[in-house]
Amino acid sequence: MWVSDVDQSLKFYSETCGVGVQATEPALKAGFLTNGNTHHDMGLVEITRGKARLGRGGQVQVPATMGVKPGLFHIGWEMENEAVLVDAIRCFSAAELPYDSTVDYQVSR
Repeated sequence: MWVSDVDQSLKFYSETCGVGVQATEPALKAGFLTNGNTHHDMGLVEITRGKARLGRGGQVQVPATMGVKPGLFHIGWEMENEAVLVDAIRCFSAAELPYDSTVDYQVSR
C-alpha cells in the first residue's frame, strides 16, 4: 500500500494490529510485514511526493510518477503452483478484466 508515512504505518500495523515487521528498505521508504504466512503478507511504501527513489545498485526502483497519493499499490494471491497462476490469468483474460501488468519478482510472480 502507498502510505503517507511509512514509519508511522509500520508502527501502527505492528503495535496495534500485531503484524510483525519482516524487513525494511530505508532507501525506498518501504517496509514489509508478515503474519507468519509468507516473507511478507503486506508491504508499505511511502508516497513519492514527486521524487524517484533509488534502490540497491543505484537503479530507479520507485519512479517519481508512481505513488503520488496513499492507496493500493498492488495485490497478490498465493497460488498452489504456476499452472494455477496460468489458469487464473487465462480466466482474467476471458472475462475481459483489465489489468496493468504482471511481474516476476524472482521469489514470486
